[in-house]
Amino acid sequence: MREVVDADYKTTEIDPMRLASPLTKPIPYPGRVRGGPDWLTFIGNWMTEWERTGETKYRDKIVAGMDSIAKMPYWFMTGPNNLYGYDPATGKLYPLVEDGFGTYNLTTIQGGAEVVFELNTLLDHAGWKKAWNQYCRLSGAPKAVVAKDMTTGSEGADGQYARGRLAAYAYMETKNRRSPRRLELRARVEVRHHQPQGPGSSEPHRRGPGISTNSTAQGCLEAIEVLEMCGDQM
Repeated sequence: MREVVDADYKTTEIDPMRLASPLTKPIPYPGRVRGGPDWLTFIGNWMTEWERTGETKYRDKIVAGMDSIAKMPYWFMTGPNNLYGYDPATGKLYPLVEDGFGTYNLTTIQGGAEVVFELNTLLDHAGWKKAWNQYCRLSGAPKAVVAKDMTTGSEGADGQYARGRLAAYAYMETKNRRSPRRLELRARVEVRHHQPQGPGSSEPHRRGPGISTNSTAQGCLEAIEVLEMCGDQM
């Protein structure tokens, strides 16, 4: 586990988005990372090292990223597509374009959400938690809705933009406040109506029609987590 604790430095040599979103011009930062799965993976490494050793430099590196996101124009959904400039020496993240907005399809489904669920019990960072709770509530919302929420802080309280485990987390965090029941219902509906996706690779198809390893794994995780976070309403 210690061998990967500083893996974020490798992003200055190998751009995680070199194929999906090639750079067309130089950027004023050592590298680029996505909020997830890149940065969320890094903080999982740092959180583990901090817990194991008490080494506060890794805690401080997490906080530096949290500070950065809390200052961004659309918090965790600042774009393009959840992609930021990054300096591994400081842990700071930077918007890459003016008024950029967007998320990324792999942001939280590779363990990132679970890392944050635990991390938020260890670090009390008000700005980051506000940004993360907004993301859980509005991860499927268009830019105009998120922009309005930066002022109101109440958009999507009916759960229309929330999904699965993120909706469940939003419910768990806000159940004593505005429209909690709708978020909880949205989380449960997402699990009950989860439909397996078709095969997503070119390998020989050896599974039942319409069933994939990815969707089955994600569906099981959603069910476990929704039961835990919304269990008081079941």
